Amino acid sequence: MKPAKILYFVDGSAPTPEDFQAAAELNATVVFRNARAVPSEAHSLEICDGVAGKVPPIYAEKYPDADEAISKKAAELKALTSKVGDSPAPKSQGKGGKTGQNAPQQPPQGQQTPNPAQTPAPGAATGQQPAGWNPNPAQ
Repeated sequence: MKPAKILYFVDGSAPTPEDFQAAAELNATVVFRNARAVPSEAHSLEICDGVAGKVPPIYAEKYPDADEAISKKAAELKALTSKVGDSPAPKSQGKGGKTGQNAPQQPPQGQQTPNPAQTPAPGAATGQQPAGWNPNPAQ
């Protein structure tokens, strides 16, 4: 799950060192935006989880404060991990139906056919070396 996206509004085109410090204290993905260059139409607002800094009124109406957005994301993450958290794998059932027994399995009795991948290569029984690859044969 992604961290909360916070729009940090600054008064001007570049954030001040204080703005950087305040943004670093937030436990979220923080992006800086110029508060002077905000559109006046509600349909053109940038999607985010929360806002901070010198927030324009149009963003303040639509999005929550950064602290509220971060705590909401933390609660969502906690609810998700409670549903899909790690749990130990179930134990296999051995003979007799008791769980936890890891009894070795016996191969079935009767005629067994050799696995073709385990049969020796032709010429291996006689001790001959297999033909090697020669990239540039002599002419």
